[in-house]
Amino acid sequence: MLSGLRMAHLVWQSFTYAEDSHWDWWTALSNEIGCTLSSNATCWDNIQSSGWDDGLIYYDPDYNSTENYNIKLTKRYSVLKQFTKGVPVGAVRRAVTPDSDTTDDSDAWRVLAFDYDSACEQYSTCAQVPYSVVAMNAQWNASSITLTSNGTFALTQPVAMYRTSVTEDYAEAEVPTLSANGSLVIDAPEMSIVTLFF
Repeated sequence: MLSGLRMAHLVWQSFTYAEDSHWDWWTALSNEIGCTLSSNATCWDNIQSSGWDDGLIYYDPDYNSTENYNIKLTKRYSVLKQFTKGVPVGAVRRAVTPDSDTTDDSDAWRVLAFDYDSACEQYSTCAQVPYSVVAMNAQWNASSITLTSNGTFALTQPVAMYRTSVTEDYAEAEVPTLSANGSLVIDAPEMSIVTLFF
């Protein structure tokens, strides 16, 4: 999961600091596992110091001789899915400021919000409710974050939420309930990323 959140942090940096208009990952399919599956069929489930920590999907480099045609989806695959589903082509990033329950670590949460309407200008405030929010809890403990409107729009009840964590891979999760004051509290397990759809 750590590798997946590192990748998510790179996405977040690209969209917030560099204000990139798109982001892509350079290696989708890799055979650089760092172990020999024919001698240890589960070695790709563990961290391999001699492997390349880059693929979204791994396959056995010796598949011709071993006839092992299985593939292994990584946490990076599930984390990237949070973005590919939550940020469709043409989406516009909206500026957000998170309010988390963690005061001692400014790197605890990373939040991105996106509109899917050409009427909203890039990096601006917009009067409509966001299309999606992608929020990452990069802590070794469970945490919560509160989403509130910025005064130009009111949040609505989300219709779906998906989570990738240490134990989940883009799994549907319980949607937080919109409070009477119009805020949403996202409770997230350690080392996780969620996407809310409105």
